[in-house]
Amino acid sequence: MAQNRLSEMEKVPNNLELVKEKPSRSFNTDIMYASVFFGLAKYFDLTTTEQLLLALIHSLSQNPQNLTGYCYMSQENIAKAINITSQTINGLFEKLRVNELLEKGPRHPKWNTIQWRLAPRALDRLLYIRGQIARAKENK
Repeated sequence: MAQNRLSEMEKVPNNLELVKEKPSRSFNTDIMYASVFFGLAKYFDLTTTEQLLLALIHSLSQNPQNLTGYCYMSQENIAKAINITSQTINGLFEKLRVNELLEKGPRHPKWNTIQWRLAPRALDRLLYIRGQIARAKENK
């Protein structure tokens, strides 16, 4: 039975040794969700991917366990969650930051990831849309 256990280093053909990588801290994207507000896409002329990124950032920054108000999920994990490349995600973050829809915060002290949240311009529009939704429900 002890032979079946994986050691830190495994022998491979030609007497080479491979060091096993430690798994990185990751998020279970199978159970993640975010509310998408289509009014943001229309108002700011966003692509579907930009809209999804904003929804995910907003959702993660509003987590009750997150006291900073920022999303601290790594860009790599966000890219995996929405099924795009690292290059694409970097471009999207920059475009949304330049257009004042995302706000870059400090690095997370524990994980050293860049923190993000919706910028006031996007958040104001989101609150307006939520108000419209609430009024529409009241009028039913």
